[in-house]
Amino acid sequence: MFSKATFVSVLVLALGLQAHAHNAFVPMLGVSGTPARSDVQRPSAAKPCGNAALSAVSTSTAATIAADGTMTITSTDFNAGADGSRAIKSISLDTTATGKSFKALPASAIVKNGDANPTTVGSQTLTVQVPAGTKCTGGSGKNLCLMSITSTAGFGNCVVGKQAAAKRDYHPHGSREVRAAARSAAVMEIEELE
Repeated sequence: MFSKATFVSVLVLALGLQAHAHNAFVPMLGVSGTPARSDVQRPSAAKPCGNAALSAVSTSTAATIAADGTMTITSTDFNAGADGSRAIKSISLDTTATGKSFKALPASAIVKNGDANPTTVGSQTLTVQVPAGTKCTGGSGKNLCLMSITSTAGFGNCVVGKQAAAKRDYHPHGSREVRAAARSAAVMEIEELE
């Protein structure tokens, strides 16, 4: 039988190993450049971005959301094995980028996932899909979304996604029809003057 001391020692060791398991999804909210192990968060329902400062949304590096809704991110683990999983377990999206209105995305939003049990420390490129028709309205440019991403090991963070600015139907002198109508009106005025 195990003594209480042996049980406590095994429990402390297991918890200690768990605490050293980390993964980050890059670009990471509030982190400039490559994240360090100390930047890793544990998102929760109460804190979907962990302890990251939500005020950093407009100043953080953003992943580009392509016209087809796909977004490429990098999953980096700081230790091998299942505790250093590079695989996405869940994604939530906040189109206002305020951190206050996250909505869970379906598993199908994970287009290309990472390794759930990597044998080495490293990085993988992942692809996620923003639902069709999504309009990002956050940040000073009104084109940022915020994604809370959690790995299968429970680590993760928020990633800022940036949509391209919507193309405007801009005509300096109005639409083709408006310009044609103006020409016709001008010709009629000239004919009346003659």
